[in-house]
Amino acid sequence: MTVADEPSGRDILLMLGGGFLQLPQIRRDLMLFLSELAAEDPRPIWKEPSAQGRASGTDELFHFFFDDCDFEERMFGTCFFDTSGLAAVRSIMDALGAILEDIGDQGDSQFVHHPLWSSVRQAARDALSLFGGAI
Repeated sequence: MTVADEPSGRDILLMLGGGFLQLPQIRRDLMLFLSELAAEDPRPIWKEPSAQGRASGTDELFHFFFDDCDFEERMFGTCFFDTSGLAAVRSIMDALGAILEDIGDQGDSQFVHHPLWSSVRQAARDALSLFGGAI
């Protein structure tokens, strides 16, 4: 397939788990964020993009989960195949939101060292397991 043959925009369809998704790039980004969140300490993962001047870390996580993507039921067929995927992502968002509510807008270390961070990590691991762990 050449670049000219590749689908683009909202016409992109990706075969995953027996169905098609309209926005597979959101699913790919989600899987990357889940991999970061599932890590024992994601800060080393976040250092490389930051060193290159790209956004990375908790600020990027919050933009993705709370600003850029609307993880609601209308995402079925776009990013999720069923309610279990949405529920898994909502668990992560709830855990991140609880930390934010407790400490406010702080740096990566404050989030990763927060007592509730283990809930974020476990929710991400559960979601990875649900989604098959493949990026």
